[in-house]
Amino acid sequence: GSENYTIKSGTSQFHGSVFEYLRNTVLDARGFFPAVRPVEHQNEFGFTVGGPILKNKLFFFTSYDGWRYRVTSPTQFATVPTLKMRQGDFSELPVAIYDPLTTVAVSGGFARTAFPGNIIPANRISAISNAYQSPLPAPTNSGLQNNYLGSVPVSYNNDSFNLKVDYNLTANHRVSGLYTHGKRSQPGPYREISTAFPQTVLPLPYTDTRLVSEIPTVFQLKHTWTINPSLVNQVNFSYNHFFVPITNATSDGKWSTKSGLKGLPAGDASDAFLEAAFVGANSPSGWRAVNSRDFEDNNYNYTFQDSLLWVKNKHSFKFGFQYQQTADHTKTNDTGSLLTTSFSNLQTAGFNATGGLLGGTGNAYASYLLGALNGATVNEDSIVLTIAQFSSYSWWVADDYKVNSRLTVNLGLRHDIMLPYTEGGDHFTYLDPTAPNPAAGGRPGVLRFGGNSAPSAISCNCSQ
Repeated sequence: GSENYTIKSGTSQFHGSVFEYLRNTVLDARGFFPAVRPVEHQNEFGFTVGGPILKNKLFFFTSYDGWRYRVTSPTQFATVPTLKMRQGDFSELPVAIYDPLTTVAVSGGFARTAFPGNIIPANRISAISNAYQSPLPAPTNSGLQNNYLGSVPVSYNNDSFNLKVDYNLTANHRVSGLYTHGKRSQPGPYREISTAFPQTVLPLPYTDTRLVSEIPTVFQLKHTWTINPSLVNQVNFSYNHFFVPITNATSDGKWSTKSGLKGLPAGDASDAFLEAAFVGANSPSGWRAVNSRDFEDNNYNYTFQDSLLWVKNKHSFKFGFQYQQTADHTKTNDTGSLLTTSFSNLQTAGFNATGGLLGGTGNAYASYLLGALNGATVNEDSIVLTIAQFSSYSWWVADDYKVNSRLTVNLGLRHDIMLPYTEGGDHFTYLDPTAPNPAAGGRPGVLRFGGNSAPSAISCNCSQ
């Protein structure tokens, strides 16, 4: 899609405005089902001021807009382990919990012995697991599933500022400059629950949320030349910077040090709270997820554009050219490391008489308490910055033909030429099917690395 915005200019007289738009819980209707009115506070406020700097020559227009949003997320259910389960007592479950240390080989497979009474002895519960489960909220009902009913506070702040200056060089030449800057931020750690960000209603450090700021900055310089009453040329240059720092809301917790988990690389792997998925019947809700991870995006855009308007009789012709260059600097896992874990019922499941696995037995949280991982991944990134570069050229011609007072025909053609994507830091690889592979006895087929930093046998010594 394409959107066009026009910002007012100052005039030879001073003008201004002040505004405030208010929404508040006390002014809202309760709704048919909720017992109480959900919290909702919205305030949008600001001002505009415009006027002359030099009479009939230099003008300014400025505006500020602020928005404050404070709500409570919809009340929803999540699943947490019961208080007994947190102590290793799984007697509430209708399935047996088996001790993985009793696993022995038998004809056709394996066998295990169940924990007596479905209770894991206290000395078998991992101290690390105990540390990570200690902040869990208590269940709000006696169920095994959907046993925690809660909501979280959600808040956003928006601030945007605009300044436009217009200068009449001569009767036919006008120069305009525009500067705009804004910031959208979260005063608190929780984001609004949506399909894009499906955080649970569990409190931190368990919910899938992150701290996000969005900071756009725009600068534009425009020159308008009225060649004659029917011919106007406009040339402009603009610079846009969109900065999005995203921070794991638990990164400063030093959680691996607190829990006793050792050997993890510096960064989020050792500092942030455990990202854990639980799989199998009667499993609790997962802890944190993809939307909790660190990320940073710096998008730079440069645009040059020239357009010509020619009014001739019933025709209004438009001709134009545009060049645009974009560089997107992205840091994924920008602390340099990431730990993800998963726990399954399989590590505490039993086996049948023929040695086959009984997939319906065991429990993922029992496996977690024992420290029996189903899987774990540790990422340690030596290169976290990638630079995606794009360039494009565009030209267009159009005619608004006024057939009569009630009919105007719009005709036009636009051609966009998108140049190939390049990686600004030469962080790319490709398969060279003919080059000998020194790691495979010289057989053809080797992975080539961009730039000149890799060993000569695998470096392409090239750029995109």
